[in-house]
Amino acid sequence: MSVGTQAAGARGDVVVGVMALATPLVAVQGPAHTTVLDVVNAVFLLVYWARVLTRAEPIALPLRAAMWLLLVGSLGGMISAANRSAAVLTLTQDLYLYAWFVTLADFLARHCRPRRAIVAWVTVACAVALLAALDAHLGLFGGHFAGDVRATGTFENPNMFGDYLMVSFFFAWAVAAAGARVCYGAMAVLVVGVVATASNGALLGLLVGAAATLLALPTAQPHRRVGAVLFALACAVALFAVSFERVQEESLGMFAAPRGAIGGGAVKGYGERREVWAGLLATVRETPTGVGPGNFRTYTVAGDHSAHNEYLGMLAERGPLGLLAWLGVLCGAVREVVRIRAARGRGYEPVAWAALLGLVAALAAHAAVVEMFHFRHVWFALAVLVAVRAQAPEAPSALGERVFAPRVFAEVAS
Repeated sequence: MSVGTQAAGARGDVVVGVMALATPLVAVQGPAHTTVLDVVNAVFLLVYWARVLTRAEPIALPLRAAMWLLLVGSLGGMISAANRSAAVLTLTQDLYLYAWFVTLADFLARHCRPRRAIVAWVTVACAVALLAALDAHLGLFGGHFAGDVRATGTFENPNMFGDYLMVSFFFAWAVAAAGARVCYGAMAVLVVGVVATASNGALLGLLVGAAATLLALPTAQPHRRVGAVLFALACAVALFAVSFERVQEESLGMFAAPRGAIGGGAVKGYGERREVWAGLLATVRETPTGVGPGNFRTYTVAGDHSAHNEYLGMLAERGPLGLLAWLGVLCGAVREVVRIRAARGRGYEPVAWAALLGLVAALAAHAAVVEMFHFRHVWFALAVLVAVRAQAPEAPSALGERVFAPRVFAEVAS
């Protein structure tokens, strides 16, 4: 590696490190819910796109089909939007996050090693998780990171914090299984953090993602693993059938427990969400094209509830095209993981692809109880997937099909 390449890689690591530090600082917000990371991103986007335009470097647009669906669905929903300002603001946030995702994916693929980016991310996440856990159990920081009942860390709510730690858990697993064994210890720290948030949705996502990872781990005899899973499920069903009343009683007791205990508050949370979802489905029947981006709150009884479900939220605000767009994002992420897995045959495995698949499964599961499309850490994770795939040897191109080549700007600059 040349000195120039090493310097570029070092600068790339610094940029990613700053982003990793800024990402969890969500509790500090400016106008329109802007965060510290958004300030960092504004500088990053200006500098990087100035480079792209002047050098006529082609840049790909991953997940572009999903974004087109989202845009068309959003415009259709804006026809019925009661609050056009909220709709325009939400759509602007969509475009900004997609622009950052595209730019970050290209930057990581060209100037960084995604594995180092993941390690930096996991390091910061563990620090935040430890702060929250120590504050929750020992009160070291006066409850600033622990919240009243559920740990919020440096985020605005515990569900967002739990999702961030969940993503970080699978990042840690991905690099640990690829050789960075110390990250197995980080996984334990992150689980403690998730438990401190008392986010049942994040815990559900963690379990679903872990199951997907274990099933996907390479093995010489996959049929035995599937058989073992089916046998375990059969035993669980048999045990449940024999002790149905006792299991039901214990389960209801656990789920009805106060927030803070594992599974606690699940009954209360489901009751609240069921009421919101019932109103949401009624809204979908009345306005099938969607009520407009960011407008669902105006249709609730109290006016202060989100959809608490990314699938239904997209359907209510942007119509069927919005739902297809979110599904397209998840399918696109799975496609990237499949391509990473295919590159293993060429000796390329900087991270464990099975853990990345578990990450996507965890996001898909958690999205059933929370809206996450505007979570910055989710778009960072998607950018990492694209970058890991882009650096695979003999890939079709650096980032897939290139669709933006600003030669005109380069000619003007020269």
